[in-house]
Amino acid sequence: MKKRKKRKELDYKTRLAIAKYLNDGLNIIQISKILGRDDAVLYREVNKRSVDGVYNPLLAEEDAIKSRSISDEQVAKRRRLNDETKAYIEEKLSLKWSPRQIASQIEKDTGHYISYPTIYRYIRNGLVKVDVKRDMRQAGKKYNKSSEKRGKLDVGSRVIKYRLKKY
Repeated sequence: MKKRKKRKELDYKTRLAIAKYLNDGLNIIQISKILGRDDAVLYREVNKRSVDGVYNPLLAEEDAIKSRSISDEQVAKRRRLNDETKAYIEEKLSLKWSPRQIASQIEKDTGHYISYPTIYRYIRNGLVKVDVKRDMRQAGKKYNKSSEKRGKLDVGSRVIKYRLKKY
């Protein structure tokens, strides 16, 4: 079994080297071989941190430091259910929106991100007031996946019929 390499963040020297090699006309794969890094890491770095198609190592380093400084607590606080988000979810559910529709629209309207499984969890735990029978599109019914119809043989009756015909 192949041992996984330990991930290592790109440092400022590596970012400077990437910018130099890009200016020299090398492509990402050639640069990755020179630096000994995976080409996917460099593709992601250049695509994510380029401004107007130009890779600037100083801006890339500042952006990386800023994104590392956001703590898990700050992210959780942004995703916590507040009064505004709760009212928005309750309003859209009363308009017969599905949690998927709400999740895709809520960030555009309020600036808060909530995934649709989280909305279902809020409903199940009673954090969002909703009349499941009236407001939910499936009226609270669980989806029962039907079993596969093809490929199953009714072995018992066929074997008996075959044996009777044979003798």
